[in-house]
Amino acid sequence: LLGYGLAELLHKVPENSFVLAVEANEELFSFSQPFLENFSSHKNFAFKSFQSPMEFANFLEKDLSLSSFKTVQSINLSGGTFFSEKFNEKLLEIGQNLIFTYWKNRITLISMGKLFCKNFFRNLPLLSRAGIPAMGCVESPILVLGAGISCDEIIRSNFFKKGNFFIIAVDVTAAALLKMGIPCNLVVLTEAQSAIDKAFVGLPPETPLLCDLTSRSAVVRQFKNLSFTFLQFAPSEFLNRIGGEKFMPQPFVPLGSVGLDAMRIAVLLRKNENVPVIFSGIDFCYRLGQTHFSGSAQSLVAQSTSTRLTGCSGFSRREDLFPTPSTGFFSDKTMVAYRDLFFDYFAGVKNVFDASFLENSPFPKISATKVQEFSRKTKVDDYPFTEKKFATTTEIERFFAKERENLRAMRENLSGKNLDEGISHLIRYDYLYLHFPDGHKISREENFIRRVKREISAFLEIMNF
Repeated sequence: LLGYGLAELLHKVPENSFVLAVEANEELFSFSQPFLENFSSHKNFAFKSFQSPMEFANFLEKDLSLSSFKTVQSINLSGGTFFSEKFNEKLLEIGQNLIFTYWKNRITLISMGKLFCKNFFRNLPLLSRAGIPAMGCVESPILVLGAGISCDEIIRSNFFKKGNFFIIAVDVTAAALLKMGIPCNLVVLTEAQSAIDKAFVGLPPETPLLCDLTSRSAVVRQFKNLSFTFLQFAPSEFLNRIGGEKFMPQPFVPLGSVGLDAMRIAVLLRKNENVPVIFSGIDFCYRLGQTHFSGSAQSLVAQSTSTRLTGCSGFSRREDLFPTPSTGFFSDKTMVAYRDLFFDYFAGVKNVFDASFLENSPFPKISATKVQEFSRKTKVDDYPFTEKKFATTTEIERFFAKERENLRAMRENLSGKNLDEGISHLIRYDYLYLHFPDGHKISREENFIRRVKREISAFLEIMNF
């Protein structure tokens, strides 16, 4: 309120810390400003009043560099904080979550960033033969099948031969469903790693495949009927730059789960909100010993490798599992976070029905046997892609030619010809260093420059079609 203790605090905190003074009450904020003017010149201090938690989150993301911080601590310097105790606790929670999420994403980029970019560039030429998704064109009831254990209930109900549905399957389920006599109208692929290869064994190349540009390119190239989405997997100047190209697919915020991505596609493909979307196998929980539906590649591998000591997949020995109260299945913090995101993203969407084992579901619940009631009486030949392609071969070749030319010029500049110019342009090609452990910012250190030049050579090879 009056700034008591601020001078001592600012004197003791390290230079790479930041002190954010927050007063939630507008009248008290105005009253306090004259007393805190002396601190306004301090580079690591700000005095703010936020009207909503979202405003606070925007300040942290846009005005401060999250890469500079590891945690958030709350210090009450006035009794006035108790007037807005709940609000202040919410701000603290948001700050901690944002920093945690930032570093979690950084770790993901360090381990997966280069693979994402390699797949991205290898898939980009396929835009010339990929159809654009037919948004708003599907008239049949849409059935989204994830890989969760509730999918077994749908399969056992055996209504597919007489039901007219538009079936969307996630990547790990499609081949297994086909073996059971359930053809899919669309398969959604977002996985970037080679672990997904076995899930596509036996799937016909004519199967319509909607994938992300970062999806496993070795799998994508096997299919003839393709379309793409553009998940912006990281804050990146390069992704912003290429996102402006006319040939790029519509950008989406990554949801982190292929089940969530499949649901988003289902809602976008249906002709209007009167077309029902039913989902199953998106559970975010599982039985001990069974994480995926019976017949899936993951379930078969788990059963064949189980022993008396480890159990099926060894999940029974995981200490971070906890039972879900209403279903009796098991979950963990990561799956609960995905479940909550699923609820936040789709809870307000009309005509979405739940045939899964989701706990506390906000969607109308239906049993597997009731799904048949949504079947369309007359069959409609819905096709998920238009005949129009994203790009011409010439457009793609022109982009790559320009990108290779700029990379070679940058390599010369970074080798000593014009170091300052090379570094100034490096931000536009941040795929060269985003996966570095220290890749959250550009450095002039020789070690950093040497690694960037090595990556330039590697990406020139990738782009050399």
